[in-house]
Amino acid sequence: MIINTKLYMEKKSSHKYVELWQQVLPKILEFLADEENEELELPLNGEMFIAVGNRVNSGYTFRFDIVNGEVPTKAGSAVARDLKCVLDDSKKFKEYVANKYIVIRLDKNFVLHVLIHYKRTTKII
Repeated sequence: MIINTKLYMEKKSSHKYVELWQQVLPKILEFLADEENEELELPLNGEMFIAVGNRVNSGYTFRFDIVNGEVPTKAGSAVARDLKCVLDDSKKFKEYVANKYIVIRLDKNFVLHVLIHYKRTTKII
């Protein structure tokens, strides 16, 4: 039997951060559910991200500018890609961010920032 090594490695390594993001999702949803909230700073366990995958070259940081519930694609960031998958699969998330402009970013210290711009539905430049 011949195994396509490249394809095997891609499938094996794809979506390795999904489980981590699934653990964080309830905290994000809880924050978004309260319309009084504007900003969340959620410290995450960086060691868990590092244990899942070595991102020394590309890093773990990313920023999503989410407009009307549309989470953009971030090429080259498995960490961001997997969060996008988790958010896209969440009906509650889509409900909470409809008609809003939201920024979600992960900084170099593994702090997840969620900023809500309730009155804006367009990206701030």
